[in-house]
Amino acid sequence: MRFRLCIPVVMAVAVMALMGSCGRQSPLEAALGEAGANRPELESVLDHYRGDSLKYAAAAYLIGEMPYRYGLEGEEVERLHSFYKAASRSAKSPQAVTDSMRTEGAGFSRERLRLVPDITNVSAAFLIEHIDMAFEIRQKQPWGRKIDFDTFCRHILPYRVGNEQLRPWLRELYEQFDPLLDSIRATSDSADIVKVTEALVGGLQKMRRNYGHGLPSGVTIGPDNTRWFAGDCREFTDIQTYIMRAVGLPGGCDKMPMYGNYFLPHFWNYVIDEKGATHYCSVLFKTPLTEPAAAYPGPKGKVMREKFELDRLYARRLGDYADVEGIHPEFRYFTNEDVTPLYSGDSIKTVIIPLDSCYEKPRNEEFIYACLSTHMDWAPVDVALWKGNNIEIKDVDGDVVMRLGVYRDGKLRFISNPFNICKKDGSVRFYNPTDIKEDVCLLYKFDDIFRERFSIGMVGGVMEGSDYPDFREKDTLHMIVKAPARLYTRAKSKSDRAYKYVRYYGPTGGKCYASEVSFYGHSPGEKKNNLLKGACIGTPNLYSENKYPYTNVVDGDPYTSFVYEKVTGGWVGLALEKPMVVDSVVYTPRNRRNFIEAGDSYELFYCDKEWRSLGRKTAESDSILFEAPRGALLYLKNHTRGNQERIFEYTRDGRQIFW
Repeated sequence: MRFRLCIPVVMAVAVMALMGSCGRQSPLEAALGEAGANRPELESVLDHYRGDSLKYAAAAYLIGEMPYRYGLEGEEVERLHSFYKAASRSAKSPQAVTDSMRTEGAGFSRERLRLVPDITNVSAAFLIEHIDMAFEIRQKQPWGRKIDFDTFCRHILPYRVGNEQLRPWLRELYEQFDPLLDSIRATSDSADIVKVTEALVGGLQKMRRNYGHGLPSGVTIGPDNTRWFAGDCREFTDIQTYIMRAVGLPGGCDKMPMYGNYFLPHFWNYVIDEKGATHYCSVLFKTPLTEPAAAYPGPKGKVMREKFELDRLYARRLGDYADVEGIHPEFRYFTNEDVTPLYSGDSIKTVIIPLDSCYEKPRNEEFIYACLSTHMDWAPVDVALWKGNNIEIKDVDGDVVMRLGVYRDGKLRFISNPFNICKKDGSVRFYNPTDIKEDVCLLYKFDDIFRERFSIGMVGGVMEGSDYPDFREKDTLHMIVKAPARLYTRAKSKSDRAYKYVRYYGPTGGKCYASEVSFYGHSPGEKKNNLLKGACIGTPNLYSENKYPYTNVVDGDPYTSFVYEKVTGGWVGLALEKPMVVDSVVYTPRNRRNFIEAGDSYELFYCDKEWRSLGRKTAESDSILFEAPRGALLYLKNHTRGNQERIFEYTRDGRQIFW
């Protein structure tokens, strides 16, 4: 889980004090009052622009929001950057680069960094250079006149993305990346913000990227990463934000503080078109095309937009709360904007939780946090409102499981069991374990086969037998009509004929991929079935490096796979030594090793105020049986291998439903 570093309480107190004064002063006046010895520097910026109303307003905006911005500096920044620099030069994954460097003694410690508030440290020279260059870029670009001044200030002008160490960067990045737009600048689309963004993203996608998890995090890497192009979705979203601002495109970072159905946060870029509508995109996507925000797939829970300014509506609520240490660190200094309505449209709901549904009542004026699951923990993603006998969570994208908590004694403490929020009508269903015990037969610990459509992608695929190697005449042995939900699915053959050639043919209109396909049968006139063997035949995949060859399907390893990316036409099979009768077939969908695996040790937990163990067992096959309380939220941990695990419920008809 990747949370940014928390500001010290002393700075939080200053923020609270400043917010308390904002009702009487303008943001600019309040900010100057907090600048201390740096006030003359900031006033000199304002004096510099007295004759230019727009630049003066831009400077006033940046200074007025400056008390809520800070950087982290020190020698550790260079150590942090060394990991990203090394990753940019390596063919290894980011995790492998980190492991190698740490083995050689390299390290990074966030605790050694010092916090540097912008309001007391930013120089006039830095600010003037940045403002002048931002206006120069706006003037030069054909799409610049389509961007209103408020959008320009909020989504292009900011001089920092996160808590990076400050340095001038705007001119450098403009000169480096603006040429990517030369081709579209000469077309009729030159003033279309969305089309220009797509051209930029397309150009960036051609650059070498070292994407993956594992590099040290917790501090914004800064504009230097536009040279290294290394990190995960957090870093690449920052990279694209810097570059978009450098060429004058209004955008930034939208995020899920925690995935609605995963155990990590997620980040991507947004761009605002000339009508003010939000579109999403990313240099990490397979396509450079943008999509309207409402088209973003999957359950989101909450979507937040990282902003330069404080969310004043939220801050007013914080200002009424005297005990700063009683506020969760993620919410003491809130510069996010809730943009869930942009991404979920009419499907967002205001969720009402009766106070009586909580097993512990919050204290007076105590903040209540709506939390999403991350492994066996819960991460706060929003602040709920306490209204009379109810707790209200505004603007939720449903089909997620949440839980309520409060922050006491420096820890998140939960006051309710988890509850499911229905996307269709906003109804709430609690997971309150009953005294009734039931057998639960578990097939997997994480639903990657359905999430990534590995299993669903086999529906419509067929097992075939033929007397000809090109299968010009063939019989159907079995058609897959239901997505396989276990490591090995066995099906009876529909034919009693003998065949020299057998194969698995991918679904029409879909890509062909599978991990294992085995045929069992016997010679004509015999009855004892054995695994049929022969020479592997099939369609070569389209990867030039032959990364997923069709031979993987018959290598006996359910964790290697065949991938034929072209829609329709992919197949893999066997040329048998002699015609054989196929009795049955066994197949395994492509997967990331999250099925139950014989020999692995598993422990099942259920949530009843806290996670409680239901015991630990070693699997003897591709399923495992436990006894669990009916109505409970469950979590299956593999103690042998892997880290992809997710909360789920077990239905009365024997299905695992992951959330």
